[in-house]
Amino acid sequence: MMGRRSPVAQPGGPDRVEAHPDRTLVLMWPDYGGRGTFGMACLERYTGERLILLGEWRDFTYGAVNPWGQSFSEDFVRAVERDFELERRLPLPCW
Repeated sequence: MMGRRSPVAQPGGPDRVEAHPDRTLVLMWPDYGGRGTFGMACLERYTGERLILLGEWRDFTYGAVNPWGQSFSEDFVRAVERDFELERRLPLPCW
């Protein structure tokens, strides 16, 4: 064995975000159907500088349900667009 492994991503919620301000916040489809508060609750507690977001986004959605997509709430999308700068967008495989 080559030493102890440490998980790259740790599951959690808004209550765990504040404990790790030096880490990147990764959210994958936190607000099913584009409604909910989980994503926003995490973002409000996050004091770091980097986000990795997986899911649909405004102008990059395949559905006709919400213009902002079905992965994040509208409030979350607006807050991220206001407070963060996009560094890179990567297409993910679809099936």
